[in-house]
Amino acid sequence: MLQVNFLPWRRVKQRKQMRQFILLVLCYQASIAVALGAVYSSVHVHQNLLSGTLADLAASNRLMVQKVVQVKQYQKDLAELSARQEEIQNIKQSVANLEQLFAYFEQILTPDVGFKRIDLTHARLSVEGQGRGYSSIVDFYRKADAAPLIHDVQLGKVTVSATDSSQFLFSLTAELFEILP
Repeated sequence: MLQVNFLPWRRVKQRKQMRQFILLVLCYQASIAVALGAVYSSVHVHQNLLSGTLADLAASNRLMVQKVVQVKQYQKDLAELSARQEEIQNIKQSVANLEQLFAYFEQILTPDVGFKRIDLTHARLSVEGQGRGYSSIVDFYRKADAAPLIHDVQLGKVTVSATDSSQFLFSLTAELFEILP
């Protein structure tokens, strides 16, 4: 049996709706493509901007690292200079102490007592000298024992000089306060 469509307008209407639907889908696809293109373009521009900013930050970071290295070197140099300055200050103090000690020795020396040799090793002072009479050497020893910058003063050997029997040779040792090693 043969089917006859007596309502052709329905078929025309269905085709028209189908065309509208296809056209609507194509418009949606085109608008989605345009939106994705705009998003891609925006992301690409933003990425380029961020890449430039990142390059600037990396260059700035390299400069900062160089400055930090310089500052650390300056700090190291400053620490070395401070240590040297402290060492120089200690040496100056030691020299001042020795000047004070020798000035004291100059005051207590009599014409009867003289030094032949003075050795200063670390904090140990050794003096070799000669004197006229045993009593002048003992007097010098007692005065040296009262010196402000030395302690543990010990009178070593006292012997008669081989060339002059009125001369006595002596040795004196002492520990120094506040002298650098």
